[in-house]
Formats: sequence, structure tokens, C-alpha cells
Amino acid sequence: METITRDKDLEQFFLDALQKLYWAEQRRSSLLEDLKENAFSPGLVSIIELQQTHLIDQLRRQREVFHLLKQEAREQVCEAFNGIITDAEVMVLQKKRKTRVRDLSIMTSLERIVHYMMASYTMLIHFCGMLEWTDVETLLKPSLRKEHEAEEAIGRLAAK
Repeated sequence: METITRDKDLEQFFLDALQKLYWAEQRRSSLLEDLKENAFSPGLVSIIELQQTHLIDQLRRQREVFHLLKQEAREQVCEAFNGIITDAEVMVLQKKRKTRVRDLSIMTSLERIVHYMMASYTMLIHFCGMLEWTDVETLLKPSLRKEHEAEEAIGRLAAK
């Protein structure tokens, strides 16, 4: 693959992807609160609370990325993530409260969310490498690490 250093199309593609991720993270915040209210297991509640804490830092880092790029922190609707949110809301509401099955449906929703986020952060980091934006890459890598940690925690809890 050819190395791209200052490709305006790639820069715009990066910005569009970042704006969609920013939108998704904002929506994730309210969804996590809803999922926490419906969770039964204390372990699941702890995982959700930890994700909420990490989300604050992730949004801060994203705003720093916008600042580094001399762009306003703006959201762009992401239809893919909108579908994940809708599916999570429907799936959780269809299950009886305070049951293992409802908790498993919440864990399934969290897995889908985390995998979407991991894919988004991974590609943005790859684009940073192509654009030689090391400062931006440095800001995004901790968010990807936190998503991997969340995925592992959800998997451990689901296996119990």
C-alpha cells in the first residue's frame, strides 16, 4: 500500500469517522445509564460503571483530537451505531427484569458496542499512521486499550 502523508480525502474521511465516533460515544453515555438501571448482577453493574468512567476520558481525548486538528468538536449521526442502540433497547426490554437472561442480553449489547468502538478506534489509529499524525494517534490509543479491557471483563463475567 502506498504511504499517504497529506491526502485531503483521507483527512476528510478521518474527520467524518471521528465525528461519527463522537456522536456514538455521546449516545453510549445515556445507553449505559439505561443498561445499568436494568442490570441485575453487581458484577455487571460494576462493568457498566467502569465503562461510564472510561467514557468521560474518551470523550475528553476526542475533544483534544478535534482541537489538535483545529476543528470544532462536532457530531455526525452514525446509522450503524444507531442500529446497535435500538437493538440493545429492544433486546433488554423484551427480557424479564432481575434475571440472568436479561443480564446476558445486556452483556450481548455491551459486546456489540465495544466491538463497534474497537473497530472505529483501530481504523482511526491506522489512518493516523498513514497521515503521520503521531500526536492524534497517541490520544486515541488509550481509548482502544480501554475498549479491549472492557471486552475482556464482559467475557469473563459472561463465562461465570
